[in-house]
Amino acid sequence: MLWLVFRKFRGGNSLQTSLKLMLVAIFLPLVATTTQSMASDIDHESRDIPRLIDPTCEKLNSIYRRMKELALYRETIFELRADGTLQERMALIIHGDYVYQKRADETTWDRRSNETPYWQAFTSCTAKKAKGTAIYYATYHRGGRIAGAEVWTTKDGGSITKIVRRYPTDDHFFPFPTAVSMMDYRQKAVRIPKHYTCGGAPCRY
Repeated sequence: MLWLVFRKFRGGNSLQTSLKLMLVAIFLPLVATTTQSMASDIDHESRDIPRLIDPTCEKLNSIYRRMKELALYRETIFELRADGTLQERMALIIHGDYVYQKRADETTWDRRSNETPYWQAFTSCTAKKAKGTAIYYATYHRGGRIAGAEVWTTKDGGSITKIVRRYPTDDHFFPFPTAVSMMDYRQKAVRIPKHYTCGGAPCRY
């Protein structure tokens, strides 16, 4: 639009020059306002395309990626019940190329391949320091679903110690809306089980 204005009034006397300046003064704020409006309408919480990663999210995703690449930790998943208590639902031992998992009501471990993680798991991040820890508040993305997340890390930001994921009640990843994951990196916690199946069947070595 500005290009048409300049083309129409190209050359001419001082009156035309004044008119051109007035038109520029009118149109420039309109263009800026339209651009801002378009930006505010972007759905930055899209389930499929997370928004651009800000510096806080970059740091949190880096910590998460380091944990996944280390691939040597135990994750115990709890259901956060309505009365505020935790009920253990599943244990996972992530050990290199494999994950060993066992539901709380089972006695046998089952082995499966360790999936390739999605590195940009968190968007819309904020952080605060607390005694002995750092807490991030973010949106968690996985498998086309999103959840409000609280991520506890060690004070130096080196390791994740706990993740709380609050899914919508009608669209959650687990059979319950709020999951609490506790991480354990101790050597005895990540020992490979002596007995396990592979995909629910005897393993073929």
